Amino acid sequence: MKAELRRRGRQARKRLSREEAGEKSRQIAQRLFSRPEYREAKTLFIYVSTGSEAGTGEIVAAALAAGKTVAVPLVEEDRKSLRAVPVRDPERELAPGFRGIREPADRSSPGIDPRELDLAVVPGTAFDRSGNRLGRGGGCYDRFLPRLREGVPRIGLAFECQLVEEIVPDPHDVPVDLVITEDRVLEIGSSDNCAD
Repeated sequence: MKAELRRRGRQARKRLSREEAGEKSRQIAQRLFSRPEYREAKTLFIYVSTGSEAGTGEIVAAALAAGKTVAVPLVEEDRKSLRAVPVRDPERELAPGFRGIREPADRSSPGIDPRELDLAVVPGTAFDRSGNRLGRGGGCYDRFLPRLREGVPRIGLAFECQLVEEIVPDPHDVPVDLVITEDRVLEIGSSDNCAD
């Protein structure tokens, strides 16, 4: 079932034209910028978008311009875990890595202790209204997110077309606290589950 939901989520994303995806990504970024979780974060962990994912380039650039510390994932050699590595100039510091996803080219950086992060922005191929997510399929984020300080917000970015009715989580799956799409913010645990 998870494999099928992942396939559907990827297909839904790919049906968007480059122009549509770009505009929707800008709308998602603006919704994130308006959130207190983002505004108050001094140190931000965020995925580097690839392919048809909701774009994060604008978010990274804005966060750096605002003086925030921005860390991006580096997949460890075991391919099972992530390291949060700070970047200052993504264009120069990132290069294709695991699965062709851009990550820090300098693999020697020890990275930031996950307990020092104030916000985590994560990718997904699909999300449901309970905050359950299907990632890229490697389980790296599900191993990384529990290492954050208690209460650190976990935000998923997705296009509206990636929302599904239900994802049945495995015991090790880590949900997100918010899902931001181009149309809305799903606040997990909120009574109406939606904020504009």
